[in-house]
Amino acid sequence: LHYPLRRQRQMCIRDRSISLILAIIYYWSKKNPNMPMSFMFGLRFQSVYFPWVLIVFRVLMGGSPVMELLGILVGHVYYFFQDVYPLTSGIRLIKTPEFLRVWFQGPAARGAPLDAGARRGGHNWGQGYALGGGH
Repeated sequence: LHYPLRRQRQMCIRDRSISLILAIIYYWSKKNPNMPMSFMFGLRFQSVYFPWVLIVFRVLMGGSPVMELLGILVGHVYYFFQDVYPLTSGIRLIKTPEFLRVWFQGPAARGAPLDAGARRGGHNWGQGYALGGGH
């Protein structure tokens, strides 16, 4: 009895995640339009076309591009209100909440003391050896 509801909820989550991924890809491609890209067997294009290449691939594979198109629409609306509209009007309608700014700026921005001897990120993998060289 609960199986159809569970399956319907899983489909809804999967469809939303596809839309979210395409929205992020669309926004990235608008911010970085001239990066060279390669897709499936060497098809080369600029990154501004990447969302559309994914949609064409989805259609060629026999799928429906509706969720991808919805993601592109959402990404375009976000791009417009984040980047285009503030330049033309001087008003920023979308603002990042302050707690997220503080959270993602790291411990120094939150007022936490840094160790003077602490390394600044990365992992100590050791000295390593050159390929083909002796130890």
